[in-house]
Amino acid sequence: MVQAAAPKMTPAQMNAMARQSLLATGLQFTKRLQSFSSLGNITTLGNTVRVGLDRTGIVTGVTMLFQVPFTANSAAQAIVSGTQMSQFFPYNIIQNVTYTDFAGVKHVNTTGWQLHALNALRGGRLQNNAHAMEGFITSETGINANILGVMNAATGAFVLKGADWPASGLIFFSLYVPLAYDPNADLRGAVLAQTDRGEHYINLTFANALFGATGDPLTTPIQVAATGATFTLGNTAGAVAPWSTAFIIVDTYQHYLMPQAGISPNNLPMIDLGTIYEVAGGLTDSSNIVAGSNKFINWPNNRAILSVLHTFDNPATSTSLGNTLNETDTALLTLLINGNTNVRQLTPALLRMHMRYHLGIDLPSGVFYLSARRQPITTQLYGNVQTQVAINTANVVSAIGTPYFNNQFESFYLSGTPLPGVIQG
Repeated sequence: MVQAAAPKMTPAQMNAMARQSLLATGLQFTKRLQSFSSLGNITTLGNTVRVGLDRTGIVTGVTMLFQVPFTANSAAQAIVSGTQMSQFFPYNIIQNVTYTDFAGVKHVNTTGWQLHALNALRGGRLQNNAHAMEGFITSETGINANILGVMNAATGAFVLKGADWPASGLIFFSLYVPLAYDPNADLRGAVLAQTDRGEHYINLTFANALFGATGDPLTTPIQVAATGATFTLGNTAGAVAPWSTAFIIVDTYQHYLMPQAGISPNNLPMIDLGTIYEVAGGLTDSSNIVAGSNKFINWPNNRAILSVLHTFDNPATSTSLGNTLNETDTALLTLLINGNTNVRQLTPALLRMHMRYHLGIDLPSGVFYLSARRQPITTQLYGNVQTQVAINTANVVSAIGTPYFNNQFESFYLSGTPLPGVIQG
C-alpha cells in the first residue's frame, strides 16, 4: 500500500513556521549608533537631519533619546513651567519622523507626538514616564534618573510641574520607531538589513522654534503669554558639566534579530519581511470644515487599517494660555463604509471613555483614537471608508488660521502593491 504524500504547506504556513523559528533561535541585538548632534548650529531648529542606520540583521525598531538644551531669560523664569507647555510637549519638538528603507519606501512618516501617542495606545500604558506623570517625581536627580522631563542643568534636579522654568535647562524625551509590528511575536514589517549596499535611515524635522506667543499647540512646544519671555537653544551660560551643551543630541539605538548559523534565506519569514507596517501621520486637512455640517476624512485604500488618530486643531481662542484644544466643537464621529453603512457612531464623550480605558488617563482634548486592531478594516476602493465628523464650531484664530484635522493611519500592506496616495477631501 502506497503511503499518501504529506500535504504541502501553504506559503502562510511556511511563513508562520519560519517566524517562530527565527523568534526562538535568533539573537536579539541592540546596537548604539553614533550620536547625532547639531554641533551648536541653531539652524537645526526648523531643519531636517538624517540619522543613518546600520546594515545588519533583521531590524525590528529604533529607539531615539533626545536632549534639547535651552536658556530661559528672566521673564521666562518667572513662569510656572507646567502652565506654559503645550498639551503635546515635548514631542512636538519633533515635527516629523520618517523611516525610509533600502527601496525608498517610507514605513513611518508621522509627527513626534502622534508616534508617541500610538506607542502608548498600543502598549496600553504611559510611555517614558509621560508628561502627565511628571508631578509625581520628587527626588530623582542626574542625567540618567529619568528619560522624560525638564532638568535644571545647573543642579541636576528635575523641574516639577508646579515649579518655574530654570535659567538653564535640558529637555529629555524619547521616541520608539516601530518597524516590526511586535518584535516578540509578529515580525510583519521587519526590515532585512543584512546587505552590503544601499542605505536605510531616519529623517527628523525639528520645530521652527522652542517657543511662541499663543501659537499652534501642535507646532509650538512652549507657549508664552508673558511679555518678553524667550527660550533659546543651548545652555552653556549657566549649566554645569555634564549637562552643559550648546547643541541638540540624539542618541540612537537599533534593535535587530540576528539569525543563527544554519538558517538559510529560504527559511526566513519572507511574507513578514515583504509586508510594510506603515504609520502615516502628519496628514493635515483643512477643507470643508464648516460649523453645522459634516466633514469627511477618507481612509487610505488598499491597506489593512489597524487604527486611526484624528486631532482637530481648533482652539477656542488664541489668547488662552497654552491654546488648549476644546471638545465641544464636534458632536459625533461616525465610521462610514460605502457612504451608507454606519459601522460605529461615537460621541466625543464615549470616545474619551474608550481612550481612558486604553491608558488610564485622558489624551489631550481634541484627539480622537479609533482602533480596529482586533479585526483590521481592509480598504479597497478610494473613499469607501471614511470618518464622518459632525462639526459644531469652527474658530478662525490668528495663531492658526483655518482650523484643521491632523490625521494618522496605522496599517499593513504588502510591499510592491500599487498604492494611490492618501487624498483628503
